[in-house]
Amino acid sequence: MVKALFNRYKIPCIITAGKSGVFYTDMQGKIHCLNSLAEQVVDSVGAGDAFHGGFIFGIAKGMNIHQAVLAGSICAAENCKKAGAREGMPRKKVFFNNFAVFSRQLSDKYQMSVDYLRKY
Repeated sequence: MVKALFNRYKIPCIITAGKSGVFYTDMQGKIHCLNSLAEQVVDSVGAGDAFHGGFIFGIAKGMNIHQAVLAGSICAAENCKKAGAREGMPRKKVFFNNFAVFSRQLSDKYQMSVDYLRKY
């Protein structure tokens, strides 16, 4: 489906798929998948909003699409650890720590200096 959306609109497309992770296209239309980062799920209410917030934060900070998808996925996974949409929203310190850990564990396309992010 992400490829069909990319072909139609000629822009990167992202589809979140809960426990299946995130499917998205890059600027060239290549399909990527990032597995779900949620290891413990108490409540998924608000996870989509958390993903969107993390993704927008990433784009605003100059991340590429891969890094921004990772940022959104981290926020969504953190949101799932607590009941309710607001209580699960990650705090800045938790986000930065998780981004540092996951970006090191994943391929180069997800890596970005957390020190760079903390400046802004």
